[in-house]
Amino acid sequence: AGLDAIDAGTRWTPQDRLGEWLPLFHDMGLFTLLAGLRMGSAITLWQPGDFVRRPLQWLAEFAASRSTIQPAPNFFYDYLVAAAAKGVPDGLDLSAWRYGGNGSEPVRLASLEAFQQTFAPYGLRPQVVQPNYGLAEATLIVSTGVPESAYRSLDVERSSLSIGERVRETDRPGPATRTVVSCGAPVEGVRVRIGDAEGTALEEGVVGEVQIGGKPVTAGYLGLPAAEQPFTPDGLLRTGDIGFLRDGELYVMGRLKAMAVVRGQNYYAEDVEEIVKATPGVDRRHCAAFAWDDDGEERMVVIWETKLAGDTARAVGEAIRTRLAEHLGLAAVETLAVSPQSLPFTSSGKVKRSGAADLYRQHKTAQTTAPEGQHS
Repeated sequence: AGLDAIDAGTRWTPQDRLGEWLPLFHDMGLFTLLAGLRMGSAITLWQPGDFVRRPLQWLAEFAASRSTIQPAPNFFYDYLVAAAAKGVPDGLDLSAWRYGGNGSEPVRLASLEAFQQTFAPYGLRPQVVQPNYGLAEATLIVSTGVPESAYRSLDVERSSLSIGERVRETDRPGPATRTVVSCGAPVEGVRVRIGDAEGTALEEGVVGEVQIGGKPVTAGYLGLPAAEQPFTPDGLLRTGDIGFLRDGELYVMGRLKAMAVVRGQNYYAEDVEEIVKATPGVDRRHCAAFAWDDDGEERMVVIWETKLAGDTARAVGEAIRTRLAEHLGLAAVETLAVSPQSLPFTSSGKVKRSGAADLYRQHKTAQTTAPEGQHS
């Protein structure tokens, strides 16, 4: 059933060719490979390091394979745009590529547009890259944009993105707004509802938890007692993701566990991390934000990897706090600079926030480094 959903969402046919560099322990890599095998498609595989070390050489090989389908997280597209600034291989022809899934992490409209603008001169079709939403518990895809269809996004007020609130659109994008991208309509065989913790459906345009059902969706977690299984009374899986529906399409904002209440306001860790990543001096892939409360007042902690030290690192930390105050009105922030390769990652390549919190806890316990940031 999960492979049927992938086929339907991507419009996969036996004539399609799959090109893939994702590790096969990554759920996106694994299920896409299985879909290709079942369809009888030609498949070209690369090791993940082939892409990471030489992204443009990999892209040239991908284009030469005439692959038509390539799924990847959002950072893949940013990585190629950054690499292309140093020059694109001669003769690059991306015209065979017809569906590039963008999922596994928050989808950024700026990434979609930059990728299209950068590679359109090399045969990339309009809107080949399509935002999607999925999870291993749904084996794999839940919703996706239709191949080559226009992107849909909304500029909304950040203050309206708390659970139970109706999203407020704005025509004046700025620091107090957020651009959210549609992840498309639910695929065939999957039901999507936005609900509260009791499983009550919320109206379209109201923020709540993404809850899903259907044949591709798991019946439960192995070894977990029935009373602890994350299902609503009517049997839908509680994904732990937060979003809303608009015109039948799904917009996802972040994880329920990654939301922090600081001085009575809700903040998404994904929002914080996106602003931090855009701060000069911060590695775009290597930072983590999470809530912390050890003195009766919750604050947001930001850990970022850097080779910088001393006054230079402290200046970047101050810039992070300034940007978060300007963009989110978030003043209760503590920053911690750590050396490269300190932050833990999941098998899917995402920063593990729980592991980052453990790292921060060790830092506080050991007190071997003077506080780089401050909170107020």
